[in-house]
Order: sequence, then C-alpha cells, then structure tokens
Amino acid sequence: MRELIFDFKRNGFLIFSKIFLFTLFSIICFICFSFGKSTNESISSNFSRDQDKSIYTLIDSLYQPEEFSKFRSSESSVETVGKFYSFLNQSNKFNFLSVFDQPLYVSNFKGAEKFSEGQDYIDPQNKKFSNIKSVQLNEKAYKFYNLKLDDGVGIDWKNINLAQGIDVEIPVILGSDYAKTYKIGDTIEGEYYFKSFNFKVSGFLQKNSSIFYKESNNFFLDDYILIPYPEEIKSVNKNNKEFLGILYFAMINGNIAVDKNISTDNLITELDKIGNKSNFYQYSLIQVPGYLIQFKLMRELLINNLSIIISITVLMAIGLLFLLFIINKRNFKNRVIRLKILWEKGEQKEVIERRLLFNLMEEYLIIYVFFILFYFFFSNHEFELLQIILIVQTLYFLVEVLITKLWLNNLFDGGNLD
Repeated sequence: MRELIFDFKRNGFLIFSKIFLFTLFSIICFICFSFGKSTNESISSNFSRDQDKSIYTLIDSLYQPEEFSKFRSSESSVETVGKFYSFLNQSNKFNFLSVFDQPLYVSNFKGAEKFSEGQDYIDPQNKKFSNIKSVQLNEKAYKFYNLKLDDGVGIDWKNINLAQGIDVEIPVILGSDYAKTYKIGDTIEGEYYFKSFNFKVSGFLQKNSSIFYKESNNFFLDDYILIPYPEEIKSVNKNNKEFLGILYFAMINGNIAVDKNISTDNLITELDKIGNKSNFYQYSLIQVPGYLIQFKLMRELLINNLSIIISITVLMAIGLLFLLFIINKRNFKNRVIRLKILWEKGEQKEVIERRLLFNLMEEYLIIYVFFILFYFFFSNHEFELLQIILIVQTLYFLVEVLITKLWLNNLFDGGNLD
C-alpha cells in the first residue's frame, strides 16, 4: 500500500492523465461503434438495394361521397374491389404495398397519451374507447420495408380473416414503445371500422422501425399498433357488406413498387389486365418521384456519416496510442529511480516485475470501473460492444505489460530507454 501511495504521489498526474485518456477513448469508441452499428442496421433494413424501386401510388377514383356510397351499396360491386385487391396482391410483376393508418378504437386502453390519435368516445352502453394510432398493412409491405421483431412469433398472414370480427382473435404487432405496456399474448379489445375485434399481441417491432408513408421515409412505428391485412378476400353478403365495403377500399389504396427498368406504360398495361379480370376500373395511378429522391439522399447521407465516424475513430486511435506510449515511457522513467534503489538493495528481478505489474493492473482496474459505470448509465446497452471494448482494453494492457518488461530487461542489462 505504501508503494502505491508513493507511486501516486510521484506519478499521479501521468497516471490520471492515462486513466482519463484511455477511459475517454473507450467511451468515444463505444458511442461511435454503437452509432455505426445502428446506422449499418438502418442501411440494411430501411435502405437496402431491394427497396431501390420506382414507387407509384394507387388510389380509387370514387371521390364524391354519393358515388362512393352508391358503389358500396351493391354486394357485387364490393366483391369486384376485393377481387381487384387479390389480383394486385398476387401479381409477380410488382409489389403491391397496401398501407393505411386508420386509428383503432380500444376499450380499457393501458397505454399513455402518446399512443392516442384523437378524441375518445363513449358508446351507447357507456363503454369508453380510446382513439389509438394504428397502421394496417399487407405482408408484402411488411417484408418490403424489412420490418423485424424484437420479441414474439409474428403473424401467420395466410390465416387472417377480418370478416369474422370478434369471433376470431386477430394477431397484431405493437411498436417498441408498447413493450412496457402490454406483453405477448395479451388481448386488446377494439373497434375497427365500427366492427368489434379481439386483437392478440403476437410481437413487438424493433426500435425505430419505419416505412415509407405519406411522402416520407421516416414514418416511425414505435407507438403504433400494426393490424395485418388478409391475403385473400371473403365472399360479400348483406351481413358484412358495410364493413368489407370500407375495408376493401382502404386495402386498394396503396403503393406499387416496381423495378426501375419497367416503364409507366408497361405498369398501366398490367393494371388494365387486373382491372379487366376483376371488373374494377375506378382507380388512378400517380407516380411518386419523391420516394427515390429521399431514398438515395438518405442512403448516401447514412453511408457518408458512417465513413466519417470510422475515419475519426481510426485517427483518434492512432493519436491515443502515440500519447499513451509517451505517457507510459515517461511514467516508467519516473519509476526508474525507485526501481534502481530496490535492485541495489538486493530485491529480485521477479519481485520488481511484480511490483510494476501491480501498478499497471491498478491503473487498468480503474479504467475498467469507470468505463463499466458509463455503460450502465448509458441508454443504449449494447452488451456485445461492451465485450469488444473490454477485450480491446485487455489486449492493450497485455501489450503494455510486454513493452514494460522489455524496458525493464533493458534497464537490468545496463541499457537505457532512449
């Protein structure tokens, strides 16, 4: 203990400089690697080459309320809309991305105000419903935007049947912000287009999951409930005509992702064929040039930022290694006088090495403690990155031990450090 106190008194400034620099560097590396990892994941999921497509928006052309209402009054007309959706969804010429953000009325809602979309309402039975943010989408949209689960089993898309209402449970996926509010297997009672449903929580999205919607690549889903659209339509009858009439029109209003080498004329020709097969012609096609512009700009920005972060980290590492080498050499020189006294008193070389090794271990123990404390107070707990930084610190410690032993052997052999 007296040796340690003496060492700190003589070399305290150098020791604390080393601890500060190495801890600071470890923290910066952790933050940079964490940013790099999240950036790389964002590029892979939200800006992959598979999403580098031409995007068109498909909308129905029944703009007038009277037209829309008259069309939906006929079961056969509603059936044509459902068939039109089915053919769109089954096409191998393009990806039909059906996405809509109809809010969901939920009874006995457990969540906070941030999940709300608008005003609550009370039904005739005096039951309160909260108006909650919700997105409905088909499987192709889910896959196209590379949505991934952080927990749960996900959705069996082939068995989705919204026509039956409360008679069957509909699996839903919740945004990451719901993780502390609901758990896997919970049932959410709600009303969707005036029809009662029991929704079963089947998974939670990864944090910062997003899709292209409403002319933006940054439509984040952290505080949304995701309701799956069915793959196939069901027969329309007088009991479900009202509900399916609204649902099917919502489902056909979506985006079409097509290879950039396919012209607009070719796409229109393909849609004409689908319209003829389904006997539905009340639609319009709008090209969305903003998607490709945003896609390319955001992807390039993320890649450039990642390159800058990597370059800065490498330059810092080189600078730090140089500074640490100078500090360690100066530190060792300051300890030489004490080492020579111990040597002249007859202390064994191995004992002196152990003393020096103990000093180094003490320094790195303090570095470990400070860095781990930072990790637990840091919001982004990347355990793999923690392990990598600790391994790098340990490897550098071993390198420093080896260099110190070489210096010490040189000293014992009558040499010097210069």
